[in-house]
Amino acid sequence: MGLSLRSKHTNALNNSPKQVSNKVGKKAPRQSSPGIIPLLDLTRKYRSIEAQLRHHWDHTFESMRLLNGANLAFFEDEFSRYCDVRHAIGVGSGDSVCRSCRQMRERVEGGGF
Repeated sequence: MGLSLRSKHTNALNNSPKQVSNKVGKKAPRQSSPGIIPLLDLTRKYRSIEAQLRHHWDHTFESMRLLNGANLAFFEDEFSRYCDVRHAIGVGSGDSVCRSCRQMRERVEGGGF
């Protein structure tokens, strides 16, 4: 018996539009059938670290330092050591990375540093 990566989403692709529309809004059963491996099920891992996550979430939301707080500074420091570089900068998106790199290049080329 082979392994299957079927899920409610891939099964919907194989059904007719009428069958799919009947399934909208219905929750899939939590039981798993023998031989079916869930594509992504982090339940067990989440449960093992849930207390730690809740502690850190509570601390973050109590302080409301969501941007540029101590957590970001700690991450930047730890990530720079991991990458064996002097500095790391945490940004919110790929656009922010591109913008920051362009600004740095302009400053270096213009003698701003």
